[in-house]
Amino acid sequence: MAAGEALGAARYFRRWYKADVKGRPCEDFCVLQHSNRRVGGTICVITLAEAHPLLQRGKTITGVNYQISPNCSRLQNKVSGKSKRPSTEGYIAVVLPKFEESKSITQGLLTPEEYKEVLLKRQHSSSGS
Repeated sequence: MAAGEALGAARYFRRWYKADVKGRPCEDFCVLQHSNRRVGGTICVITLAEAHPLLQRGKTITGVNYQISPNCSRLQNKVSGKSKRPSTEGYIAVVLPKFEESKSITQGLLTPEEYKEVLLKRQHSSSGS
């Protein structure tokens, strides 16, 4: 990650975390919430958290299937706006929730400090301490 990318993400995005997504241990997501709350809602970029197993074990993601159904492919979605890349190698989704939904978007998500505590607990339980 380039230093400029990290500074851009820190400046424009607030990080939130969801641990053990869908009950799968250690499969954590990071939600980057853009600081510029638009009239229609707030832009959220969903990525794999830094501690996700795919990013820890030297694995390479070779492809992502965006075909939702035979008649719906998310590759057809148009994305516009400034080209500021978040601090990860890529993203899973870019979401623009409705304004009413954006108020509660962070309910159930962890702050970076809370997520660090989750990671420490995992480390202690795996080391037998």
